[in-house]
Amino acid sequence: MSTAGLQVFDTTGKLILDSATNVYKKLGEFTVTSQVDGEITDVNIIGKEVICFINNVELIQDGNSTLRTFPYKFMFDTTAGKISWNFQGTEVMYGSSIYYKTTYEYGWIS
Repeated sequence: MSTAGLQVFDTTGKLILDSATNVYKKLGEFTVTSQVDGEITDVNIIGKEVICFINNVELIQDGNSTLRTFPYKFMFDTTAGKISWNFQGTEVMYGSSIYYKTTYEYGWIS
């Protein structure tokens, strides 16, 4: 017998999140602006299984320059309690400069 709920699988088909057996606890939010590398520190993620997802996206257009839009990579250091991101390697958008302020929510799974 199966129960209703959310299940998330990795690329190999392995179940990594099951809402019937795991609980998500929101810890916070952070905002990323296009082309601005950064990091946050939160001691509450130390030793935790952390997940992060987009909560809100605000599109901003300004001038005619070329910008990268979303981070290339997020890094989670659950030993030091840091979440960082960078734009190195992201696809460049040409034409009018288009950039985003993206709010991400993060938390841990128990």
